[in-house]
Amino acid sequence: MSYVCGRSSNRIVHRNDCRYVKMIPVKNRKFFATAEEARAEGYSCCKYCSHIWRYVEKEKDALDAFCSKNGLVYSFNRTDGFLDIDSRQDRWKIIVNGKKHHIFLYHRNTKINLKPERTLVPGFHGQKTISPTVLGYLKYISGHDEYVEELTKAHKKKSKPVKGTKRYWKMVRREQKGVRRKQIRNVLEIIDRISEDSYMREVR
Repeated sequence: MSYVCGRSSNRIVHRNDCRYVKMIPVKNRKFFATAEEARAEGYSCCKYCSHIWRYVEKEKDALDAFCSKNGLVYSFNRTDGFLDIDSRQDRWKIIVNGKKHHIFLYHRNTKINLKPERTLVPGFHGQKTISPTVLGYLKYISGHDEYVEELTKAHKKKSKPVKGTKRYWKMVRREQKGVRRKQIRNVLEIIDRISEDSYMREVR
């Protein structure tokens, strides 16, 4: 597979089977052996002839409806030729890889700085889930967001309350009651020991 570009300011490179190649005059065409070679010279990938966008076009209406409902945004990244996805919690990429052009999901956590991994997508780590469609991955991403949000809510419930709030004073009163109970138990234990000592002396 070769890649073709024209002599224009937009610096877009196309697969040689892209419909837009026909619009480039033969005398103005420049060829590259690989997409990486074209990107190295500052060219960006054509969205419409990329394998990932072909996946998108097959179910675009369903993707748009799902994203609108679940707060997701997807876009074609002309620099690396991948599909970028911004969710409510993190950033994701869907890439095409292999001779059969299967799609794979990669994730970058924007909340926690994790140790970088060596992967096909720098700064992202691959997900074990596999889907034959982009929509399948979007559903996984939405479920991941919901899981993270539930964990965040649970953490907030367990977090220490802010000083001066009702939760704070409730916590203070609970701790004070606990201290008083412990003091009472200590006093009762001392009384019990004194009584026991007195009894033993009387017995002797």
